[in-house]
Amino acid sequence: MIKIFFFGRLRDTISSDSIILEEVADLDSVEKIRMYLSESRGSIWEEALNQSNIVISVNQVVVSTDAVVCDGDEVAFFPPMTGG
Repeated sequence: MIKIFFFGRLRDTISSDSIILEEVADLDSVEKIRMYLSESRGSIWEEALNQSNIVISVNQVVVSTDAVVCDGDEVAFFPPMTGG
């Protein structure tokens, strides 16, 4: 099981703040999870999750899309962050 969280504009766009993926055998990287959600959930999810500047974390550590994901991990997708 992998818990996936969505924040900010992403949460609003896809109308979901979190989901749980039960079958995770083939979903062993952030990129595979992103591709799976994009392909299985429709065009709104695809557009939202494939922006080039999305921030992704695994277990509250910011990672790149090639990061390994294991059963029991938490993955979070954040919209681009700005500061001042």
